[in-house]
Amino acid sequence: MRRFQLLPILAALFGTTILACFAKPTAMPRPYRTGDIVIDDRKIFVDGQEFFFKGIAYNPVPLGYRSVDQDGWNGGGFCSAKKNAWGEFKSACFDSDFFDGSDGGLDRQPTGPVSWFKDVWERDFPIMKKLGVNVLRLYNANPTTLLATQQLLSQGWNGIKEARGKDHRPFMDAAHAAGFKVMFPLLSDESLLNDTDAMASQKLRNLIDEVGGHPALILWVFGNELDFASPKNVQLRSQLNAKMKFIREYTLAKWNRVVPVTSCVIDIPVLYDALVETLDVDIFCPNAGYRGGSLTDLFSGNASQRFSGFRKLSGESGLPVLIGEMGFLSVNDSINAIQPTWFNRLWKDVLDSVPDGGVGGILFEYNDEIYKRNAPRDQTHLGVVQFSPAKDPVGGGLSVDENVFVPDLAIEKPIIFAAVRNGTLNGQSVNFNTDTWKYLNRQPASLRQTPTAVQQPPQSTASNNFGLKWLFSAGIVWGCLITSNYFWEV
Repeated sequence: MRRFQLLPILAALFGTTILACFAKPTAMPRPYRTGDIVIDDRKIFVDGQEFFFKGIAYNPVPLGYRSVDQDGWNGGGFCSAKKNAWGEFKSACFDSDFFDGSDGGLDRQPTGPVSWFKDVWERDFPIMKKLGVNVLRLYNANPTTLLATQQLLSQGWNGIKEARGKDHRPFMDAAHAAGFKVMFPLLSDESLLNDTDAMASQKLRNLIDEVGGHPALILWVFGNELDFASPKNVQLRSQLNAKMKFIREYTLAKWNRVVPVTSCVIDIPVLYDALVETLDVDIFCPNAGYRGGSLTDLFSGNASQRFSGFRKLSGESGLPVLIGEMGFLSVNDSINAIQPTWFNRLWKDVLDSVPDGGVGGILFEYNDEIYKRNAPRDQTHLGVVQFSPAKDPVGGGLSVDENVFVPDLAIEKPIIFAAVRNGTLNGQSVNFNTDTWKYLNRQPASLRQTPTAVQQPPQSTASNNFGLKWLFSAGIVWGCLITSNYFWEV
């Protein structure tokens, strides 16, 4: 009798330890600190209060970019030449980093702006505040920063010759003063993954040293639409996970602060289940907002695509879901006249996703990018504003002319701008200025003093400990069998 009573116990014990081998490791909870951006209960908390993303992709390419050649020379307006750390006068827009607030240097004639792109941000921030935006998603930040070149010049790091570099601190200061949080990019493509470990780590340190402690920072973004589907990139996930582990650990060591990390992925539903399981992100960020004015089955799932849906995936993984990009592809933004409420329908889906782990979305994008190279025609006019050349009131030149440092005019596109700012759906306010918590009929949550999880170790930890866990489970079962034999014999 004892034998048959003990066997179910052994089976349950063995099954539990097997499941433990496959379970994602979780960090021990700890009280949060001021400045931490905390993930808890599939929500994101800033200063201890639940936060909802009403974001916009911000990449304010000046019209002077049209005269920049492929090698980075020439350029007009704010894309005029600026001396870099290698002593070259190249276009300030060559690296698509429009968030540099350093000066032009005294050896430049004319010297240029005291804070290079500042006038561009000052043009745009009031417009985005009017829209109801609270988060800016950036795409490019050059890791050769002014701070890093000042510290590393004597070592000749990366061949630099002068203490010159991009200074993103003025931008972060201005964003914070205007009430914006910033999704800050640490990698925009796969190039950083091709660097040596030493070079890649130093580039990451450069940016984390510069802005990791800034109160405007809400999320590190390490990569956008990396090619996880290609067989040639079988190691990409493990490489990415290792770098994201480094980012978390270095941010915490440098700034004594927790900042979540994500990598926004292209909308390929058949990959989602595997990516949620294996990609070591703190927030899952699918660029899944190009589905024709709704999120369709993003949260409910699609069996034909072997996609469980984020209602299930978020619930099982504990990961919040941020729609990394959302828009409506059309040539010359013709869709805005054909379906003037497409954004409001889409935003309703984003709001309705909150009970299933949704934490908001990022509208793509602030401005048209008519000079985006090699882009399909339906991807160049997605903005809520369009730029037009401005006249310099002092010198008389235009903002596209070399060394004319006045911002282009930002012209609101009436249909889409109004939809985002104050649009309605069936008589109900559904826009960026809609009170999220009133819409959801609840108050924002307050963070518990001991979060269930602040950050998760990389998935490689689970695989590294796999053998040890199996050995441990085998030892437990073997010990139980020996003990059970004793009882059976008794």
